[in-house]
Amino acid sequence: MKKMILACAVLAAMTANAQKPLNNKSAVTKAETALNDAKKDPKAINYDKVAEAEQLIAPCLTEGVAKDMPKTWFIAGNIQSLYMNKMLADRAANDGKMDFGAFFDNQYKIVKYFAECDRLEHTPDAKGKMPKEEYRPIIQPMAKNCRGNLRNAGGMLANSDPAKSIEYINYYIESADYSIFQGLDEVKLANDSTMGDIYYYLGTAYKVKGDTASALPALDKALASKQYGKYACGELAQYYQNKGDKANARKYIDLGFAQYSELPQFGKWLLAAQHSEGDKDGALQTIEKLKQLYPDDDYAYLLKGQIYFEQEKFQEAEKAFLEAKDQFPDNANCLVMAARSAWMYANRNTSDKEAMNHTIDLFKQVEEANPEDPSLWGESLYILYNNSNQLDKAKLYKKYYNPAK
Repeated sequence: MKKMILACAVLAAMTANAQKPLNNKSAVTKAETALNDAKKDPKAINYDKVAEAEQLIAPCLTEGVAKDMPKTWFIAGNIQSLYMNKMLADRAANDGKMDFGAFFDNQYKIVKYFAECDRLEHTPDAKGKMPKEEYRPIIQPMAKNCRGNLRNAGGMLANSDPAKSIEYINYYIESADYSIFQGLDEVKLANDSTMGDIYYYLGTAYKVKGDTASALPALDKALASKQYGKYACGELAQYYQNKGDKANARKYIDLGFAQYSELPQFGKWLLAAQHSEGDKDGALQTIEKLKQLYPDDDYAYLLKGQIYFEQEKFQEAEKAFLEAKDQFPDNANCLVMAARSAWMYANRNTSDKEAMNHTIDLFKQVEEANPEDPSLWGESLYILYNNSNQLDKAKLYKKYYNPAK
């Protein structure tokens, strides 16, 4: 009976000890001592001692009573700050070369450790008593600067390491509400002028990772970016065009043409959309805007002629193509299309005796401008001369005629 009582007592003691948190405060004290020893000579930090301090503090971040002590996280953050200083010094000594992956991971740890230090320092105890503020004035400036580097990391790694980019950016966004940044209005997301850029980095990282569902809302928020908004708008428009979602594609095309007229693709997409929708009048209005915006781009000029041609307004089409030729004399297609427009008009208006001669004249101009390419004029001149009963001239071009076509 006594043995049974003794066994139960031992078991109860073991259970109580298992439930009692590990008292590892001494490890924190030892880590602090090692860290102070490392910094005895500020000009020659003893990084062996820093590594010793790091080894001592590491388990304290996840177990025992030490994980709930602000000092634990303060020491862990300071260890990382010393490593940061070493990386920056090494970079200066190595012509700017640096392991940016290690550096950004270091910045992430500094923010994380100091943020936890501040959270614990501003968490009331069981009796509702708030600990005395000791660390925030020291750690807040460094945490703010390191958090800014996480934003930079998101941009730098978006294509090369999208998973890390996403991790850093999401933490950057999440940490804006952490207690450590209390009183810093510029950290609030509503006041952060870089958020549009950040969402563009995030959208890019999600795209590279293949997570389109997450990329789209990020890119939509990136429209607020002064630097990247136009690219986000273009990517969204292109995505929905490829998906065949005309309504959403048009939404971003219209936005892009209204806000980012310096990029000609929005105007071209708008014209293509209006053209496919049969909105000829709208397309013609857009063309006039594009001619003013991009006088060196032949796209709008040629499409104007094409629209009139499709509407069977052949004289207007010829005029538009000739205008394009005057603007872009090296583009052979302008004069060719003007000649074909004139031919269509002549076929429709046989009573206009000059129309056919005018057409022949235009194709002769095509020949003179492109003598090395008879495909542009050879067969056409044979048919035109033959139909005009100018048989002697037709013979000169008969070799270009292919009746099997």
